[in-house]
Amino acid sequence: MKVLTIEHAIRCTEPEFWDAFLDPEYTTRLFREVLAFPEFEIVHQEESETEVIRRCVAQPALGSGQKLMLDLFGKPFRFTEEGRFDKHSRTWSWRLEASLFTAAMRNEGTVRVEPMDGESVRRLTEITLAADVMVVGPMMEAQAEVRQRDGWDKSAAFMNEVWLARKPA
Repeated sequence: MKVLTIEHAIRCTEPEFWDAFLDPEYTTRLFREVLAFPEFEIVHQEESETEVIRRCVAQPALGSGQKLMLDLFGKPFRFTEEGRFDKHSRTWSWRLEASLFTAAMRNEGTVRVEPMDGESVRRLTEITLAADVMVVGPMMEAQAEVRQRDGWDKSAAFMNEVWLARKPA
């Protein structure tokens, strides 16, 4: 099992961050255009006084080694993400359910932000990865760590350089 903590500076206020992060258009563009997922869809998103709940279904882009391993199982790798933003704690939490090794894999985490100054926040992402699969589990965890770090780095760049750059000065 691996526990990751990933930090990024995001050039906006906390309300602006959550407005962007929870925007379906932002999320869809991030996964399709920036992360290059062949398939991504928000299948449900609802907001109440206390929370925002979102469910996404996706097929991530995979490297050739990962594709070869998955070809042995005869079906593509997909996941469903169940996410929840708690308005009181100001925390996003998620859990992924994979289409393969469902009982043996764990990918879940939280996102929260803390003010850095009046114009920026520090995004703190904590992720737990586990692949209890004989022989290949450690390799799967290592690959998942690389993909997670790369994806969160790209999401910070997209939010800062593209998405938030659209707002008027």
